[in-house]
Amino acid sequence: MAANMPEDKGFVGGANADPDVFDNPQDSDIILKVGETQFYAHRVVLRMWSPFFKRALNSQFSVRLNWKRETVASQLVVYLSPTVPKPETIAESLLIRLDRVLTRIFYQVAKSAVFDLGEDDIPEHVEEMLKYMYGLPHEPVIPSQIALLKRHISMYMLADKYDCPSMRIVILKTIKELLESSWEFSITPKLPEAMAATIATVCGPEAPQLADPGLRAVMLEWTCRNFSACMYYSGFSQVVDKGSMLDSKSFSRLIARICQDARYSKQPNKLIN
Repeated sequence: MAANMPEDKGFVGGANADPDVFDNPQDSDIILKVGETQFYAHRVVLRMWSPFFKRALNSQFSVRLNWKRETVASQLVVYLSPTVPKPETIAESLLIRLDRVLTRIFYQVAKSAVFDLGEDDIPEHVEEMLKYMYGLPHEPVIPSQIALLKRHISMYMLADKYDCPSMRIVILKTIKELLESSWEFSITPKLPEAMAATIATVCGPEAPQLADPGLRAVMLEWTCRNFSACMYYSGFSQVVDKGSMLDSKSFSRLIARICQDARYSKQPNKLIN
């Protein structure tokens, strides 16, 4: 953005966004279904913010339209064959006349289509993702640091699943800022264990494999920087001892980082006899 141009925060900040457009059946051309919950949306918005939806929606409706036309053609040929010469030619002629009708029919199908996302996602999280796409501010009130971190991680994973790059960037920035804030392990007894368990959801052996490695890198960097201090707390160290906090790759990175820090430490090396 040029230096002499004012920053436009109207859409990004939600100042000029129209909340009535979101989840409104009027002018909606697709319904997203999550379990028993559904959201009215617009294909152009979904495609603009998510390559996943762009691919899925393009293939879903174009393939369905072509398949229907081919099916009608083959059925016409079969129907005309016993009594009409050159049934393929006549069938093609009829299809040309029917093409506009078929297009209108499938346009209506697309306008009222339901895109089922399954039951794995939390509807409230999908709603938050959609509000981001529509430029609507949505900040849940979560007083607990660890609960807020878990929420951001869940939202990042959702943005990774549905390939929403700009949302991942925003969430990752927020997670970095949250991790850089003060974490009072000594005041909250259960916090060290909760933090170790949260790290495991991203870097552990049971963690999902994300397409974008940004979140994993940030969480692992925080773990490496604070590992020695965190190990003083039994809740944290117990999770580490179980082997459930880090997978083999993350653990190797941690060991390499500890060795690197020891090399540049001002403290002399001491062997334990």
